[in-house]
Amino acid sequence: MRLFLFVLGVIASCCSIAQSRFDVFHVSGNQNFNAPTDSIYEGNDEFAITSNLSVPLFLKDSCIWFTSLDYQYFNIGNSATIDAPRSSYSMHGFVLRTGYIHRFDANRSLQFLLVPRLMSDLKGSFTNGFQLGGIVLYEKKRSKDFTWRVGALFNQEFFGPQLVPLVYLDGKVKGRWRVKGLFPIYGKLYYQKNEKVSAGLHFVGLSTSYAISDDLLGDQYMDRRVIDASLFVRIQMWKDLFLEARFGYSISKDYGLYERGDEMSLAMPLTNIGDDRNRLNLETRGESPFAFLRLVYSVKP
Repeated sequence: MRLFLFVLGVIASCCSIAQSRFDVFHVSGNQNFNAPTDSIYEGNDEFAITSNLSVPLFLKDSCIWFTSLDYQYFNIGNSATIDAPRSSYSMHGFVLRTGYIHRFDANRSLQFLLVPRLMSDLKGSFTNGFQLGGIVLYEKKRSKDFTWRVGALFNQEFFGPQLVPLVYLDGKVKGRWRVKGLFPIYGKLYYQKNEKVSAGLHFVGLSTSYAISDDLLGDQYMDRRVIDASLFVRIQMWKDLFLEARFGYSISKDYGLYERGDEMSLAMPLTNIGDDRNRLNLETRGESPFAFLRLVYSVKP
């Protein structure tokens, strides 16, 4: 959901049409470092690469057909796989977001985006890792310095249907301080020194799932749940090229392994309805520091 993000870059690019800049492409890397959490288990060891390409097509009536494609790669090991038959898991995500953004006038619009996804370890069939979801957002531009959106995201995860109410904020708080985020998936509170430099606080909260194919145990899925908090700085390197760095702490990074078909009734932020699933690996809610780098090609519309 950032993210679906994770990435975060994932949902952010979907909702960035009204920004002073538009992120056309980005590629990022993330490394979580081991940190002891108790006398038995060690913290998560995760390496991730994500990328995104976004292309808005402006129509004659000022409406927009928006398309973006994400690629996500995660490799996890150590505590995430304790008592599991494999020492590590490599998971891939291909996320397509495409749909219509209807503009009622200069200040109001409505977004309808279809979000098919392939989320798997790529060891099974294509259909084994397929998911389908969608996003609906109503936008109101309150002023030149503030835009808000409300709506919802729905996705058919492997752990069951997931519904996330969404609130998007992008604007000035006071002076050079700004807020930007698609809550509860991701958010930023930052100081905009000028067009070239910004810095502040960043958080991500995501729940995603990946199809796992195992020759011995059959079809399974990994339920990946993340809460990250960090400090970040974004610097203009050259013309439309930006570098963003984050250094922070994974408050929670949990990887639950389940049999395929073992689902809950409904997943929502902070609550799961009808969750009586049988977890196949030990519950590990590792906490660990992480470092994140993102290279962004961003243009002024």
